[in-house]
Amino acid sequence: MEIGSWTSPGDFGDRRGKLTPEWWKLEGSQYGLLKNWSVTPDGSFVDGVRIATVRIKDLGLPDHRSIPVRIGVKAEAEHAAGMNLFGRGFGNYDQAIVLRLSFV
Repeated sequence: MEIGSWTSPGDFGDRRGKLTPEWWKLEGSQYGLLKNWSVTPDGSFVDGVRIATVRIKDLGLPDHRSIPVRIGVKAEAEHAAGMNLFGRGFGNYDQAIVLRLSFV
């Protein structure tokens, strides 16, 4: 079930990321924006801004043994050329990719 879409405001390839190691090639995107996605009882949000009406109960999580998560670029997206995910030691945020599930 799709929980929403977000469009990046641009391609961040104009300079090396603050944390990107010198050995990493200086082509393409080097940094980006840290985004916080959440699905709550009230809907789906990116950085606190509602992007969809899909609520946590709509996902039926208790009915499944695993929870697949997909992050991607739709073929019809405004910028369908691709995307980058940066983890610890790359880009501008020294943070690994985090997936946190909280049940309250």
